[in-house]
Amino acid sequence: MPSAIQPGPGAELEIKLALPTMDPAGLARQLARLPVLARRTPLRKQVCNIYYDTPDGALQAHRMALRLRRVDGPGAPRWLQTFKTGGGGDSALSLRGEWEVPVPGPALDPAALRAAPHWLRLDPDGTVFAALEAYFSTAFERTTWTVRRRDGSAIEVALDLG
Repeated sequence: MPSAIQPGPGAELEIKLALPTMDPAGLARQLARLPVLARRTPLRKQVCNIYYDTPDGALQAHRMALRLRRVDGPGAPRWLQTFKTGGGGDSALSLRGEWEVPVPGPALDPAALRAAPHWLRLDPDGTVFAALEAYFSTAFERTTWTVRRRDGSAIEVALDLG
């Protein structure tokens, strides 16, 4: 019997679904017509990710991920560095450590990584950071709708196409 994942106060719970379709634009139109989303204004952004690892896959071996993300929206592009650790759950429903910080441009910030406790255990002397290389990249358009509940909670519905 699978165990329940229960986030603590202020935690985020993420559910990812892959929706196979031969018509992604049609799927986006259908989703936008759902009553709970039709009343909300969608926000569209172009997103590009660069994922990093060592040549021997040290991060992947520890179920960790490190990425730089460029988000193109209104105004100048924003860069975010995100470090994720493995956690409980399966591929669709997971609760994992995540440290995300803005960075000035397309370069990793070692100080931000050192602020994440899991990184210090993985790389106490900086050798892992020195070995990091761009591993792969992704690019897509993200459409988001935010549904705010009366109890103060918020649900972000995001559709990535690309």
